[in-house]
Amino acid sequence: MCSIRCKLICGVALVHAVLMTLFIWDLGERQREFLMEQSLDQAGSLAGTLAANSVSWLLANDVSGLDEVIRSQFRHPHLRYAMLLSPQGRVLGHSDLNLTGRYVNDPVSLRLIQAAPALQTLVFDRRLVDVAVPVFTGDNKLIAWARVALDQRHVDAGLLAVAQKGRVYAAVAIGVGVLFAWLMALGITRGLHGLTKVAARVSEGHHDERVQWRRDDELGVLADGFNAMLDSLRAQELARNIAQQQLKLAAKVFENSGEGIFITDAAERIILANHAFGEITGYPPAEVQGRTPRLLDSGRHSAAFFQAFAQQLQTQGCWRGEIWNRRKSGEIYLEWLSASVIRDDAGNIVNYVGIFSDISERKAAGASVEYQAYHDALTGLPNRLLLFDRIRQAMAHAQRSQSLLAVLFIDLDRFKAVNDSYGHQMGDELLIGVAERLRHCVRAEDTVSRLGGDEFVVLLAGIDDAADAQQVAQKVLASMQAPFLLQAHRIGISPSVGISLYPQDGATPEALLDHADQAMYQVKSAGRNDYKFYTA
Repeated sequence: MCSIRCKLICGVALVHAVLMTLFIWDLGERQREFLMEQSLDQAGSLAGTLAANSVSWLLANDVSGLDEVIRSQFRHPHLRYAMLLSPQGRVLGHSDLNLTGRYVNDPVSLRLIQAAPALQTLVFDRRLVDVAVPVFTGDNKLIAWARVALDQRHVDAGLLAVAQKGRVYAAVAIGVGVLFAWLMALGITRGLHGLTKVAARVSEGHHDERVQWRRDDELGVLADGFNAMLDSLRAQELARNIAQQQLKLAAKVFENSGEGIFITDAAERIILANHAFGEITGYPPAEVQGRTPRLLDSGRHSAAFFQAFAQQLQTQGCWRGEIWNRRKSGEIYLEWLSASVIRDDAGNIVNYVGIFSDISERKAAGASVEYQAYHDALTGLPNRLLLFDRIRQAMAHAQRSQSLLAVLFIDLDRFKAVNDSYGHQMGDELLIGVAERLRHCVRAEDTVSRLGGDEFVVLLAGIDDAADAQQVAQKVLASMQAPFLLQAHRIGISPSVGISLYPQDGATPEALLDHADQAMYQVKSAGRNDYKFYTA
């Protein structure tokens, strides 16, 4: 049997070992990330310098001058290679002269040639960091890529030194922990002598002394002996203790319940209310004693409602449901009420009990979930589900009123370039701005919806002719002419708009949307930034 002292020392030592191992691992990973990011910054700086110093030599098509620039500027200890690459993939200059003049065919270089003219991180792992910077002429024409690669193997050497120091610190920490555990265990085992004295007092008749645990160690042995001595007293005290505990438990449940609870007499006068009653209604429990629950009446329920409430309570003994009540402040709230009747042995009513909870926030949360199910999370516009429902309603109205409806399918031109150049966060801000401008292009009864990505749909209900849809399409095009100012960037975007009309272009929401989509793609093919009606 392992002693308490042994268990404590081993446990503390194990915890310290685990914690220090995690600490050393985390420290190493943080150091690795720092060194790799440092190499990335150095590679970007070297590539930028190479790009700046090679413009004149590139314009002069001086290969020897380019090689001289590369050799004279790059003395970095971890340089793997440096090169100047033409947009067509030809090596204009290389730190390895044998590669100058060749054409690249590796996947990384081919991906670079097709990339946008901006800073590109081609490779970034534990072995290599490869960065490319575009080289422009004075009129912003791309003439080459300045590419620099640095070796990352020195990072592991730096991490080795960190790990060695970490092992020393871990050993010291574990030693200190073991010493602390030993001292603490010594104090506990000394306390066992005191516990044996307590057991002796209990055996002599001091029955108020108790031990409440069961263990397989030394303290467990003492607990078994102590509890065995209490058996002689349990028979005469058990009934009284159980009754007292039940009363205390019932009182605690009543007072600490999160639901409001009140009890009335047969005349419906409140005789007892708990703390939650006051929290929900605003009436302190002492203030409502002697008053009836009608002081909470909101005025929203009819006399017939309360008659049915009372009848069910009398006949079935309980009533459960939602009811509107009024707080002391005058605020009306919705609660779930469970009311029941307590009768004596003769069947006479002696008390009424009400248990209730405020469900206003739960109802509001349900409404919020329903809103999220039918609206786009980014823009707040109706999503596809709500759009189709409104199209069906508009089609039914158009049939009754012999009017038209139009579906405008809007796709943003070259939106992917915005995401690639500025990032998805900027793209999301642009979509929010587009949604806001589209709202200002339509009437209050029209619908602006986002299907996803950069696709929007405008539903025009109850229009007289196609000219109304044409006018809105023109407003949409005009609204996008001004650039968007996002995070100090001026971003321009144009829409392509396809239009379908009901009933001539489709008898279902799916058909109308599909035909408007086809018309939009015809606009794309014709040069973008325009609108077009669907033609079969």
